[in-house]
Amino acid sequence: MQEHVCVGGIAELEPADPTEIGPYQIVGRLGAGGMGRVYLGRSRGGRLVAVKVVRPELAEELGFRRRFAREVDAARRVNGLFTAGVVDADPDGEVAWLATVYVPGVALSEAVAEHGPLPETAVAALGAGLAEALAAIHAAGVIHRDLKPSNVLLSADGPRVIDFGISLATEASALTGTGVLIGTPGFMSPEQLTGAPIGPPSDVFSLGAVLAFAASGQGPFGGGPAHGLMFRGVHAEPDLTGVPERLRELIARCLSKDPTQRPSVTGVLEQLAVSSTGLPDPGSVLDARWMPATVARTVELRSLAVPASPVNPPEATATRPIDPASHSGRAVSASEADEATPATLFEGEAARRPSPGSSAPTEAAASGDREHAPGERAESARKPIPRRAVLALGTLGAAVLVGGAATAALLSQGSGDGPEAKTLTATAVLSGNGQVRSVAFSPDGKTLATGSISSLQLWDVATGKNIATGDPVDAFFVSVAFSPDGKTVALGGGLLQLWDVATGKNIATLGPADHSVWTVAFSPDGKTLATTMGDHTVWLWDAATRKNTAILTGHTNRVYGVAFSPDGKTLATGSWDKTARLWDVVTGKSIATLTGHTGLVYAVEFSPDGKTLAAASGDAARLWDVATEKNTAILTGHTYTFYAVAFSPDGKTLATGMNDYTARLWDVVTGKSIATLTGHTASSIFAVAFSPDGKTLATGSDDETARLWDLTSLHLPS
Repeated sequence: MQEHVCVGGIAELEPADPTEIGPYQIVGRLGAGGMGRVYLGRSRGGRLVAVKVVRPELAEELGFRRRFAREVDAARRVNGLFTAGVVDADPDGEVAWLATVYVPGVALSEAVAEHGPLPETAVAALGAGLAEALAAIHAAGVIHRDLKPSNVLLSADGPRVIDFGISLATEASALTGTGVLIGTPGFMSPEQLTGAPIGPPSDVFSLGAVLAFAASGQGPFGGGPAHGLMFRGVHAEPDLTGVPERLRELIARCLSKDPTQRPSVTGVLEQLAVSSTGLPDPGSVLDARWMPATVARTVELRSLAVPASPVNPPEATATRPIDPASHSGRAVSASEADEATPATLFEGEAARRPSPGSSAPTEAAASGDREHAPGERAESARKPIPRRAVLALGTLGAAVLVGGAATAALLSQGSGDGPEAKTLTATAVLSGNGQVRSVAFSPDGKTLATGSISSLQLWDVATGKNIATGDPVDAFFVSVAFSPDGKTVALGGGLLQLWDVATGKNIATLGPADHSVWTVAFSPDGKTLATTMGDHTVWLWDAATRKNTAILTGHTNRVYGVAFSPDGKTLATGSWDKTARLWDVVTGKSIATLTGHTGLVYAVEFSPDGKTLAAASGDAARLWDVATEKNTAILTGHTYTFYAVAFSPDGKTLATGMNDYTARLWDVVTGKSIATLTGHTASSIFAVAFSPDGKTLATGSDDETARLWDLTSLHLPS
């Protein structure tokens, strides 16, 4: 029943939220899932716990409380160093709830999405910790049955296995209903998928899939619709491309179709803990240095983002009782949003999202994450978190985080905040999106399209009202782009989809079914559509005939960023292979490879005159001279990943989205930061876009909002 995960931060309490559950004071919301809502609680002695309140409609189902009580009893028996243990529960109360140890950390799915695959030593340390956790789970007579990247927390003292919400005590397997599959396609064992009896080897299979994901950035059975993942999980050999050679044989054995051929969890632990292989010794997982430095910094931030009192409590009144009605709405947890499918798939029910965790594209890459040398963390520069950066911390005051020394400066230019840098707050908050991964203005600037994990939405910019909502087919990650005539929105995520703006209806769904579409872009004349694909390629489509006209190859990893030059003759792409490329649209040939990026390249954008290309990667946004292929500037000033870039219509201002809760505006000529945009309550700002008149900026975040910012008060470059 342990379904909590601290992925996107601690959210403010809402009016209907309780202020106490059992003996625990509620100080914030952690998320929601299919079983209910998760709160951050504090005991009278000051101990932090994650409190899961079961949805009342579930609690009223015949037999649910009996099953819930058995789950609680089974979970209480698990006592391992690398698990988040149950500390309290009330399965028989008016509202059923469960409290577990609170672990401030980062889900593996989020860590890989934001920072790329883990280095070999980190994967080995991760595997050792997870194997030990499974050993403790199995020793208690429990089978997890849903081990996946979002159910693995990376913390300073090692990984933690969470979410026993669908695990079953081995003697209680008869509780599974007829026609019900429990687990997540892409990480489920063949015996789970075929309905055969399961035991500890099933969890070993899932462990192998999780380690393959951590090492390569993708699940061993690819992505796409659930039925395809299920078929490959039963019949296809795993794809271990990108898995380091020294780990490949062990992971392959874990993924054997025959349960008897898989190693035991003890065998996995023993192999990974042998220091003579050059991999970490067993104790190294307890040292924060087991994680890449970039992940460790995010974990540090999460550790500091714990309020001493309720986060912006909505009422200063007496304790409110739990309102069962407040827990019965749409419930999608951060972990579920990052993962492909709901934990429980009923017979005949199609999964909407593919399996590999996808808060952003996840694919193999040379990590490049520099691990701190001993003592380096203590010498790292400390920076204040922007106001509201950690969701209105209340009485915490000025929080700090550890960051590496980001000393890169503009090449022949300045760096950092300029003397006139300002802080802006949003003029409109567009709520109800789901995690927003893309935003795009219509050509006339009157409409904003937002693409999220759950839906496509169209908004009236003037009023901030939602005017249309589309439910994408098999969408797990969404990119949106308006056609130049404003009549069509292209949607990337699973399949390529075209939507009619006037009617808000899907007018076409294009393949290929075996490769996921990530990012989409229209050419300036609207005749060509470019899509980045899950197989490291870029496809060009004829927008009129909707036929694939070319496949561009050359990148060695997931391609995420894509943009046409203003004249439509050149296409730019950004990849997790840490390069940006320029392509001739007519011939489909690569004409330049731009190297030197400090991290995975998430986004690319041409300036309006086509002379400059901006690329977002690592701890900087780089500007490139398209004609000379030279890096002309590095915009930096903080140590966080840059996710998004957008030029203003006049090309003199660049907007960036980062994973430090902010977006920024930069003077392209001087390289100085003009303004910092604060207010998002999740760290990752994945999308930025200027309105056609340059007076408004739109941003999208994992806090399930898009925001509009009025730029007219700023003295933008002229």
